[in-house]
Amino acid sequence: MAHGWGGTAALLRSDARRSRAPATSLLTFDHRGWRDSDSRVILTRPEPREHPNEKFTAEVQEVREVVDPMDQATDWFNAIHWLAAEPQSG
Repeated sequence: MAHGWGGTAALLRSDARRSRAPATSLLTFDHRGWRDSDSRVILTRPEPREHPNEKFTAEVQEVREVVDPMDQATDWFNAIHWLAAEPQSG
């Protein structure tokens, strides 16, 4: 379970507990940039051009609480792949 166009996984946890069938797994997660999840970052200044393809120090800003349907679809696939790889507990 994940939130839609805003919100957090914490708001879903009580519903998740009530709706989970016995002997099943249910995952709640925050999409990227929401609550405690990591977010994308953007450069706040242009990349230096003196030495292309070399390391450089950059100032960045987090992109938080922005709804991006493509990113959210990717987050769903990542969550499903992560859950599929988890060992089942008995």
